Amino acid sequence: MKKLVLAFGACALTSLSFASVNVNLDQEYWTVNPGGSVTITGTVTLTPGWDVTNWTVEFPSNGSVFLPTFIDVDFDNYSFGVTNANYSGPLFTVSPDAAAALGLYDQSTAFSGSLSTRAEFGVTATRLSDGATADDYENYGVEVQAVPEPASLAALGLGAAAFLRRRKRA
Repeated sequence: MKKLVLAFGACALTSLSFASVNVNLDQEYWTVNPGGSVTITGTVTLTPGWDVTNWTVEFPSNGSVFLPTFIDVDFDNYSFGVTNANYSGPLFTVSPDAAAALGLYDQSTAFSGSLSTRAEFGVTATRLSDGATADDYENYGVEVQAVPEPASLAALGLGAAAFLRRRKRA
């Protein structure tokens, strides 16, 4: 009986540690200015014998507005042109327009049309020997932040210089 329990335990641990496709983004939250763009980077790791057959990127939302998102050409070429290889580099780009509202965009719509909790990027891989498939997804968010005006930065700099000068005199 002990041997049977040990065998089942070993099988369970083996299946938990086996991942046919693994997606990792270099960070979870990214920052961008209105009218700018941010390139989301990361890695896709495949187990030998598996090939990327599809990818999914959900447009990030603040609950009412979605940010335009574009897949990177190099990643697209990799995902449909290379067999059984790992990838590291740019995955997709998020480009808010100049009038984008400030704040966090980390929600997304699922295919059902309702807002899910987080925006996701995912990859589907297929085992070449028998056609079995596996998926892996990573959540991400984009923070749209205001760009300080040059005059505001200059005023801050002059204020800091005046403060330091006054501090030296005292």
